[in-house]
Amino acid sequence: MLKIGQIDRIIRYPVKSFSGDHVRVIRVMNYGLYGDRSHAIIDQSRGEKFLTITQFPEMATYSARFVSEDSLDEYPELELDLQQEQLFYWGDPSTLEVLEAKAKRPIRFIQYEVDDVPLGAIEEEHLLFVSQRSLNQLANELQIQSIHAERFRPNFIYTLDRLEISEEELYGKVIQIGSEVQVEFVRECERCSIINVDPESGQRDSRYLKHIVKNRGHFFGQYARVIQTGEVQEGDAIGLI
Repeated sequence: MLKIGQIDRIIRYPVKSFSGDHVRVIRVMNYGLYGDRSHAIIDQSRGEKFLTITQFPEMATYSARFVSEDSLDEYPELELDLQQEQLFYWGDPSTLEVLEAKAKRPIRFIQYEVDDVPLGAIEEEHLLFVSQRSLNQLANELQIQSIHAERFRPNFIYTLDRLEISEEELYGKVIQIGSEVQVEFVRECERCSIINVDPESGQRDSRYLKHIVKNRGHFFGQYARVIQTGEVQEGDAIGLI
């Protein structure tokens, strides 16, 4: 394996369109990170489509985390922070009632199996990578000090150590992460207006998408598909096989 960098942060999103849960160690399943987008909210006012940040930007400020260790038998209890004085739990009638009032529309919950979260819930590919190099370049282009990476909803933020290797060269290549996991970088991630929503305030800032459309052809970040499952952790080396 030719080492080309390392994993800096790992982020999963237990509830689709909620903010991410920063984890240090996690299992990569055949669909992506364990529990990633394993729970979602269905917007019954829009023909059973997912309720997302596009329709309800405040979702970006909500968070969800599993309260105990990951299990391959069933998901642990899921705790939700809805920016209220109290915490809520997935599946409780009171949680549904509060979210319906906030979203101002009828909704229902959906939960997928531990071993099978479909594409659609999990975006368009199994995993999304964003490099620290790209984040720094974008901040430079926008003339701001730094960028909140979760605006782009990555699973992995990574450092590409070898300056002679560009991100574009990774497409079609199999990448090893740590000692077990292998993924194939398949294509760039085409962006939508979700990246305009600040994950801390829920406020929109249209310059992000406008800039990426104008200067980066609509793309930011790299999609990958899982080749070999296993455990990964922060600090793991990544390399070309």
